[in-house]
Amino acid sequence: MLKRSGLLLIVLIACIFIFLHSLAFAQQDAQYQPLIYGLEHYKDGKYKEALEDFQKAGVIFPDDPDVLFYIGLTYQQLNEPEKAVEYFKKTLDKDPEYIDAHFQLGVVLIQKKEYKDAISHLEQVYKKEPAREDLGYFLGFAYYQTGDYKKTLSYL
Repeated sequence: MLKRSGLLLIVLIACIFIFLHSLAFAQQDAQYQPLIYGLEHYKDGKYKEALEDFQKAGVIFPDDPDVLFYIGLTYQQLNEPEKAVEYFKKTLDKDPEYIDAHFQLGVVLIQKKEYKDAISHLEQVYKKEPAREDLGYFLGFAYYQTGDYKKTLSYL
């Protein structure tokens, strides 16, 4: 009888441990929900909802460059270039090698006619990914706008 109650106690402790462990995973997964919802809303073209979700994720993960990048992308889609630039720069403050942030920042800076700054960011992308789609077009266009026609031709 004593063996049986000892075995029951071990099984009960194991069940409690498993329950608490799965509860911890569920809570951990819940913290990613705003980011997941933001990505879904962004993919569906619901940019205002995506922005709200990404901002919630930013509160949970303030140092995550991906979250900052997604906020910047969303502002870009909402045609708020100043905010997009702000968040792409915040992304690069956290991770200076974030190539997608350099690229998107370069594109927004071209839209704002800040060609020299755009070139600086797009050249960072060119060093790492010279075959990136549309990179040559944006670099060539930016160089053209600065009057550097020789560089323009090298990228087009």
